[in-house]
Amino acid sequence: EDPAPGTPPPTLYRELGGQAIATGLSEPRGLAVGPDDTIYIAGDRAIRPFTADGVRLADRRTVDPPRCLALAPDGVAYVGFGDYVQAYSPQWEPAARWESLGPRAVIVSIAAGVRDIFVADAGNRVVLHCNRAGRRIHEIGRKDDGRNIPGLVVPSAHMDVAIAPDGQLRVANPGRRRIEIYTFAGDLEEWWGESSPRPEGFAGCCNPVSFAVLPDGSIVTAEKGLPRVKLYDPLGNF
Repeated sequence: EDPAPGTPPPTLYRELGGQAIATGLSEPRGLAVGPDDTIYIAGDRAIRPFTADGVRLADRRTVDPPRCLALAPDGVAYVGFGDYVQAYSPQWEPAARWESLGPRAVIVSIAAGVRDIFVADAGNRVVLHCNRAGRRIHEIGRKDDGRNIPGLVVPSAHMDVAIAPDGQLRVANPGRRRIEIYTFAGDLEEWWGESSPRPEGFAGCCNPVSFAVLPDGSIVTAEKGLPRVKLYDPLGNF
C-alpha cells in the first residue's frame, strides 16, 4: 500500500552498531569487494584490505594516490591513479601499468569483468572499454547524435560505472541526474532518473555520485549535497 502524501518513505536498512569500519585513511577514495569477500579501500597512498568482519589486514602501498579500484572474478585488481591504471596480480604484485589517458584524465571508477574492463574518465567525460591487457576497444558515452547518445555531463570528479547481472553497463550521468544503460558495444539502451529534491529523484548539480548494483540487479545510489542513500529496483523504480 502506498503511504499517504507527505509521508516519508520507509527506512529499509540501518547501520549495524559497532560494526562500522574505521579506515584510518585521511582521504579514502574507493572501495571494492574481492571474490573472497575481502574489502579493499583505496586512499592516501595505499590499498587497505579488511576481512568481511572488519579486521584490518596488511596494507598494499602505492607510489601515487589511488582514486578507485575493481577486482576481476579471477582476483586480478585494477587500480585507477589519476590518468593511468595499474594492474596487480591476485597476490598484489604489480602486473602491468597501462598507458596514460592524457593530461585531462581523471579516472574515478573501474568495472572489471571476465574479459572486459571499463574505465570511467571524468576529465574526458567518457567510459573506456578495454581488454584485460589495457588495449582500448572503444569509447562509451561520448556525445553522438547519429547513435542518439546525448553525452555524459560530468561537472565534478564523480562518474560511476558498473557491470549489471543482465550483462549490460550502468553508468552514472551525474549532470543529467540519471543512470544510463549501455551495451558493451556502447549503444545507449535506456536510462532512468530525474532532477528533483523528492526522494525518488536526484537533487543538486550532479548526482548520483556513486552507486552499487546488487545481485538481483537493484541499484543502491549515494548523493552529495543532500546526502542520501537510496534503493531502486532494476527498472529504476524508487
